[in-house]
Amino acid sequence: MAAWNLTRLWLGDYYRTYPQTVEEEVKSALRDPEDFHFGPKPIFRDNHKRLKRGHAITDGNYVSSRWPGDAHSFIISFMKLFPDRERKSS
Repeated sequence: MAAWNLTRLWLGDYYRTYPQTVEEEVKSALRDPEDFHFGPKPIFRDNHKRLKRGHAITDGNYVSSRWPGDAHSFIISFMKLFPDRERKSS
């Protein structure tokens, strides 16, 4: 939203694809809007030693994250869907 707010003085709603933000749309679909999780601010990328920087949500067999900086958190959450798989070492 910050980038859109910075450009809208010159470009109006040019880069605004949808009337609602993703946050507004997700909250409207939840039974309780308080169930919405913001997660940590995406300033720093996560890594295998700092997973708390990342944010991934699992819903059944669906795993989602916010941006490429959440890749480690995403893959850890994704691999939990396959608990019977043996880890191969290289």
